Amino acid sequence: MRREVITAIVLAIVMSTPAVACRSKPPPGDIEAALAESAGRLSAQDIAKIRDLRQQASQLQKEGKYDEARSVNYQAMHIMGMTFVSKGSPTRGCGGGGQWLRKDDASLR
Repeated sequence: MRREVITAIVLAIVMSTPAVACRSKPPPGDIEAALAESAGRLSAQDIAKIRDLRQQASQLQKEGKYDEARSVNYQAMHIMGMTFVSKGSPTRGCGGGGQWLRKDDASLR
């Protein structure tokens, strides 16, 4: 239950702050989904590092340090073998649309 409450709070912060709502910044749900999908391929040390990075990013977002939070989120996604693929041109100050894909995904080639 505590985990759900924390996730809900973080998501509320992300969705209510336009600078953080850009899809190029993986919200906690994306990190959670990628972690669940990648868990069988990751070492216990990698999983612990990803969870630590997720907490750091959450704290940075709460402090209004959105660029630093994005950087930490990217580190977590990179450990899981994910990369952000942009689609289209930037809008409203965001990096444009896109999606997170596994680096070995055939669609990246």
